Amino acid sequence: AVRDAEIDAVDLQRTVDRAARPRQRAFGRRRRGDLDLAEGELHSRIAIALVDSMFAPLSSAEQVVVARAANDAGVTARAATGFAAVERDLDPQNRYAYAMVLLRLDRDAEAMAQLAKVPATSTVGPLAAYQLGRTQLRAGQTTAGRTALRKVVHALPRDTSAAAPALFLLADLASDEGRDREARSGFEEMAARFPTSDLAPVALFR
Repeated sequence: AVRDAEIDAVDLQRTVDRAARPRQRAFGRRRRGDLDLAEGELHSRIAIALVDSMFAPLSSAEQVVVARAANDAGVTARAATGFAAVERDLDPQNRYAYAMVLLRLDRDAEAMAQLAKVPATSTVGPLAAYQLGRTQLRAGQTTAGRTALRKVVHALPRDTSAAAPALFLLADLASDEGRDREARSGFEEMAARFPTSDLAPVALFR
């Protein structure tokens, strides 16, 4: 794997792309055990380390490529560093990806700042709005989180990916706060409005 990565390091994009291939093939051989997957991730990590050592300084586009590869390979800290280096130039999708990386690193305040910058009209806007409200609740900003989640529910009444979990979380919050009637109503509304959501069966039994 080291020798392959050294050869691939002649070209940055080829290096990262080829580093991902063993990992993708590994998923197809999952029944044979986790060894292939582990080898694929190792290959990716080696390639990323080689890119950092041989191509520095990286351009903005290269930083994003490596940051996304690092995120896929589970090298979360390196992903955060890459995204941070080009933070001003991130498009909505990569800004959202950066925010998710920050959340995995328990850097909630920074994650919320990035989520707030994701345009509501972008394809990841609804998810960013939901994650912002969810993270505010986790950070103890209950009023702000509740308000953000309600905005998601009202602004995106048919969005299964964002409004459904937002409505579920609001009902769950009401339950935690002892507002049982409101919680029951919220769970019932969530199941009725989003019957295809994975959360619908759970809501029906709450």
